[in-house]
Amino acid sequence: MDNQAMLSRRALLALAAASMGTPALAQPAASRGKVTKILVGFPPGQATDIVARLMAEKMQAVTGENYIVDNKPGQGGSIAMGQLAKSPNDGSVMMLTHMSAVATNPHLYRSVPYDSLKDYEAVGLVGDLPFVLVCHPSLPFTDAQGLVAYAKANPGKLTNASSGNGTVSHLAMEELKRRAGIDIVHVPYKGSAPGLTDVVAGNVSLALETAAGVQAFVQGGKLRALGAATASRLDAPLAVPTLIEQGFADFRAST
Repeated sequence: MDNQAMLSRRALLALAAASMGTPALAQPAASRGKVTKILVGFPPGQATDIVARLMAEKMQAVTGENYIVDNKPGQGGSIAMGQLAKSPNDGSVMMLTHMSAVATNPHLYRSVPYDSLKDYEAVGLVGDLPFVLVCHPSLPFTDAQGLVAYAKANPGKLTNASSGNGTVSHLAMEELKRRAGIDIVHVPYKGSAPGLTDVVAGNVSLALETAAGVQAFVQGGKLRALGAATASRLDAPLAVPTLIEQGFADFRAST
């Protein structure tokens, strides 16, 4: 996906399901003031939050100005999007958002306090974060096909965490379950950090989350990587077979 497509408002709404970009959004303004706040619709520790903080450091180094990351978790990023819509139209507030908040949430929730087509102006694609399927290491399978076999033998016994209803981790996992014909109970959270914490604790069975979010847990032996939702294998410690290699043709997910 090129940057020109990301700048198309029609393209923003077309990318609701799998491979989703992460544009920075800001309110359009005739003359922009100093940007001081970057909204993030998830708690600290979420991949979007990590990227926003790295971006803030780089922007501060370039401009000499101060940038503050302000976490406003809830409703899959829509709470922060609503705040952005009501923020001063002077360039003092921007948001690093995932595509779900822009394209999916207005159709998923009864109402959201913004209009994706009218209230924002896309600035640019910031990053592309691939997803990895992980589970608690106590479970009796080591790859995606083992998961499918276990889930079919034990319908409804497994649970999967997500970053919230309508997020990529939710939609991509639902697509994976649909293709495999398996019954796994969805458990939504306000971000990947609390969801992965419960997977590590064994309260939830598995999750399809960003490589950035799961890497430390996999490396520390607290989570087991089952497959990467990428076109090619990732580097260690996430160098496991892709879901495509494991029979899920063309299955890719990123945010």
